[in-house]
Amino acid sequence: MDTLALNHMLNEALLADIGDGMDSIAGRLTDVFDGWRRMGADPTAVEFLGTIIGELGWWRGRIDAALEVPSETH
Repeated sequence: MDTLALNHMLNEALLADIGDGMDSIAGRLTDVFDGWRRMGADPTAVEFLGTIIGELGWWRGRIDAALEVPSETH
C-alpha cells in the first residue's frame, strides 16, 4: 500500500471517529437542552444551546459528506 492510500485510510478513520465524538457531544447537549426547557430556564440560554446543537449537526453533515466522496485510491 502506498503512502497516499494509507493517508487516505487514516483520514477516513479519523473523520469517522470525529463524527462519532460529535454525535456523543450533541446527544449530551440535547439532554441538557431538554432539561433546561422542562425547568423553564432562560429562553435566551435555551435558544443559544439549541443553536450550538444545530451547528454540531451541520458539521456532522459535512463530515458525512466528506466520507462519501469517492476516492481514486480504492
